[in-house]
Amino acid sequence: SAQKANLEILPRGVQVAQWFQDNVDWSALAFSPDGKILAVGGDLGRIVRFELVPQETDGIRCLAWRENGVEALAWSGDGRRLAFAAEKELCLVDPATGREWWTLNCGNADLVAVALSPDGKTAVAATNDDKLLFVDAEAGKLLAEMELQDSCDRLAYAPDGKWLAVSGGAEHVELWDAEKRLPARQCGGLEGEVKFLAFTPDSGTLLAGTDEGGFAWDVKDGVLMQSSKPGDGKPSWEHVALSADGALLAVLDDEEKLSVRKAGTGEAVHSLEAAQESVNCLALAPGGDVAVSADNDAVLRIWEPAQGQTVRSLRLAADSV
Repeated sequence: SAQKANLEILPRGVQVAQWFQDNVDWSALAFSPDGKILAVGGDLGRIVRFELVPQETDGIRCLAWRENGVEALAWSGDGRRLAFAAEKELCLVDPATGREWWTLNCGNADLVAVALSPDGKTAVAATNDDKLLFVDAEAGKLLAEMELQDSCDRLAYAPDGKWLAVSGGAEHVELWDAEKRLPARQCGGLEGEVKFLAFTPDSGTLLAGTDEGGFAWDVKDGVLMQSSKPGDGKPSWEHVALSADGALLAVLDDEEKLSVRKAGTGEAVHSLEAAQESVNCLALAPGGDVAVSADNDAVLRIWEPAQGQTVRSLRLAADSV
């Protein structure tokens, strides 16, 4: 199992325990709704765990272990439940204590995306054989299994709980009626691979961040309202993350520059030289004041874009992140 060793003093004097194991691959990042906790998921030589990294000084905590790698993480709207997909298992834990509420084996297909309804009562998971699973999040029981027209790699619930956004290989995002569990309309004009999917707090606008730019649709009719792209001759966007309120984009381009931009226009608010190669995933705190990236050198970097600097640099494992 993972070993706890080598305390490290970080730039702000925060003491953090490190766990080391060979053949590590960290692949999932997710901020809690209030932005105070970061959930990190991945593979530790067939032992997978979650680490919650609060902004305070109580350091890192292991929440859960699994024999298979983690593909996706999702918080409930109140931050009291954390769902994760680990190969064929969908699991729900209490992020404060690590208590496991339930684990559901979802059959022969691997899970690729997960979402929790705002009230925490329904979990939705997408499989790699193009199915959408609706699960009673209180009992851990399957409610319905629906066929998808296209593959899916991202899911997002609207804050009002009425809509579920589904994105995958198609040039659109599909909106589902979450209560009826049926597709309602398509949001077209999408370009690039979706990196992040979210609704605005009023549930009226759907936003997607891709490697080709940012896109915004009117939920009531699926019409594309705005799109922002790097522009001709400018660096392409390698990684994109949206703040929870849908107002800001964090962008890491192929010239290793990190920027925070207005989601609607793409206008840069802050930028800095990241100097971090081979980034695998990127997350932006709800208020847009903190960004986190994870790279192939097993390093998590916590940025404050407004200050133009790295706040902390943390090596979580001996291999890749």
